[in-house]
Amino acid sequence: MVLGGLVGIAITTIFAGGLALLIVAGGHGLGLVKDGAILRATSMLPGVIGPKASGALMWLLALASFPSTCFSTLIASNSLKTTLPKVKPIVSVGLGTLASIAIVVSGWAGNLIPVFTIIGASFGPICGAMAADYLLAGRKWPGPRAGFNPAGWISWALGFAVGIADFIPGLRHLVPAPPVAALLMGFLAYLVLAMAGLENRPLPLPGANPDSGRGNAKPAWTD
Repeated sequence: MVLGGLVGIAITTIFAGGLALLIVAGGHGLGLVKDGAILRATSMLPGVIGPKASGALMWLLALASFPSTCFSTLIASNSLKTTLPKVKPIVSVGLGTLASIAIVVSGWAGNLIPVFTIIGASFGPICGAMAADYLLAGRKWPGPRAGFNPAGWISWALGFAVGIADFIPGLRHLVPAPPVAALLMGFLAYLVLAMAGLENRPLPLPGANPDSGRGNAKPAWTD
């Protein structure tokens, strides 16, 4: 699990970010930038590696996004099924699909900065709460929580509010790095709420080893 996270998340992120830095540095070094500091690596690709190679690379970048997108969709659908077991997947997935279509058709998906801000505000506190739960359980995953877990939902709501500070009148630019601040808020809020007794008990997993916090149960998405 650790190796998969390092290879699939950490190393790929560092590799992609390093390439972007090299492309931008190469573009500035070749004198391709005429109008101040431009940091968009994709706009400099044609000048750095040529138009044909850059076109092929853009296709490869699009293909490379499919695995992470499909995996994220799988995790999200599994989480929805666990949280809302009585809601049919076709309903929840259908609503999500309709919302996605509306965002794309409206053109809002092309405005990437607000989109990524909302994504960071949404998932940052989730990651923070998961990290807090991991530490409180003795650095292991305790398993899914039973029913509606107040500590998780409240910490997510507080973190999300911090993450979208730039969209709230009067708070714009007052919160530095809102996605990171959202993660920290989710982490701290979950710690406080869990210690206050607002954390539900973990559900027992069939074949689980109490020392490792892991189980041999078949994943829900294989049903």
